[in-house]
Amino acid sequence: MDEQRKSKPWSIWIVVALVLPVAYVLSAGPLHWVDCQGGFHPVVRNAIMTFYTPLQMLSQSGPKPVRVAIEWYSDLWTP
Repeated sequence: MDEQRKSKPWSIWIVVALVLPVAYVLSAGPLHWVDCQGGFHPVVRNAIMTFYTPLQMLSQSGPKPVRVAIEWYSDLWTP
């Protein structure tokens, strides 16, 4: 029983490593929608833009399929 419990922590890290990047990318859509509605204070908006800089860089200079996918997803959230 103890052996099974000890072998589980690595599986949690694998799930975290897979879920966090997906959550990061998917969370950009709703934030884009709120930003388009003028829902953020300028200081908060700057912090969010800084946090999403890697995604923005990918959307501008990443491989074409990645750029197209990010643009498509962003368009879904543009009012």
